[in-house]
Amino acid sequence: MKKNSKTSKKLAYEVITDKLIEMIEKKKVLPWHLPWKVNGEFCQTQNYKTKHTYRGINAFLTQLAVHSYGYSSPYFLTFNQATDLGGHVKKGESGLPVIYWNFIKKTEINPAGESEEVSIPIAKYYTVFNVDQIEGIELNLPKPTEEVKHDPIKDCEKVLKNKANKPEIIYGSNRACYAPLIDKITIPKIGQFDKVEEFYSTLFHELVHSTGHKKRLNRVSVVDLCPFGTTNYGKEELIAEMGAAFLCGYCKIDNTTIDNSAAYLNSWLKTIKQTPKLLIEASGAAQKAVDYLLGVKKEEE
Repeated sequence: MKKNSKTSKKLAYEVITDKLIEMIEKKKVLPWHLPWKVNGEFCQTQNYKTKHTYRGINAFLTQLAVHSYGYSSPYFLTFNQATDLGGHVKKGESGLPVIYWNFIKKTEINPAGESEEVSIPIAKYYTVFNVDQIEGIELNLPKPTEEVKHDPIKDCEKVLKNKANKPEIIYGSNRACYAPLIDKITIPKIGQFDKVEEFYSTLFHELVHSTGHKKRLNRVSVVDLCPFGTTNYGKEELIAEMGAAFLCGYCKIDNTTIDNSAAYLNSWLKTIKQTPKLLIEASGAAQKAVDYLLGVKKEEE
């Protein structure tokens, strides 16, 4: 019995961890840098039937899924819940593991030499699917709130219009990313961001990534499609975030975005510590990317 319990606990942690790594590696999305809204609300994921809001690692995993796969809703159901509601999971769809705790009772001897009953938590998991992966159910979802009306920032718009050789930018996605293989940027609409400055800083981040394309600055960390967790992947993220910070400073919106930038860069401290030269190399590459986007010629440096 003890052996099986330990095995179940280990299996639950392994499944959750493996899924997170898989999603981050494939989608290259980090859920702690998502300042936009889905259907008018910041992504508070929950079970559609029970209305239970996911917490802890389950919130982390389901929020990552919504933004990674571009789901239009933050609601999830189990396979059985979907069936109970008269629907079914679409063929070929994969679910997400959600962790939960079972408690077993055990009698132990306390320091006073007395026997007492204690509860021991055992981690297990079940699978959920986003409602976008389910069909046959008429969902009674909250109506999306109106998007925030932002006035464009002139200096930021000048940066976007400055360079002719830039990738196509697709607005209206539930995720922000640059895809080097097709040379396109996708990003939520400006009205999905609570602050207009966050829209531009997010877009600047992806634009800096795009400068690494082989037809622009031909940066190894972009051209070679470095896997998540490698030094070059970490370096590219530093380049993109530093470059975005430089551009925000150029456009005089740095004070409103510096907290997010600092938190984002903090996630890469381990990589920086392991490779001391990385910070200097990344900042140089970021400046080169910014100069490219601003049209600064070498002799003007």
